[in-house]
Amino acid sequence: MDGPPTIVRGERTGAGMTKKELLGKIEALGLPENDDRIKSIVCSLIGHSNIIINCFGYITCARCGEQLGDVLAGIYHNEKAVIVGHNCEECSANYKKMNWKDKFMCPDLSKDMQDTKKQRDSNDTPITQ
Repeated sequence: MDGPPTIVRGERTGAGMTKKELLGKIEALGLPENDDRIKSIVCSLIGHSNIIINCFGYITCARCGEQLGDVLAGIYHNEKAVIVGHNCEECSANYKKMNWKDKFMCPDLSKDMQDTKKQRDSNDTPITQ
């Protein structure tokens, strides 16, 4: 052996898991549908969402609420992130690229993103007198 085995990112977090498989695992838990523990279990199975909450510089997963990092010390950087309530062009573009794993059991931001695009478009309209 030439050293420790190489682990592909996401290998232990269900990178290849389908939504159907995940739903089967959740059902097998036997927990009530509204049990908050399910969200933490989902994150442990498929990884944290790129939909995040930024509150006073602390970054948390929008699905399970676990702290992922903070920007106070500059130790969190995620180019794929969508910040809840941010709705800028970058977040809107990133949201369009997300798959079901990022959106599963997270706040539905699609309406917010559409409303923000309409607002940005209306701000680009020339003023006529």
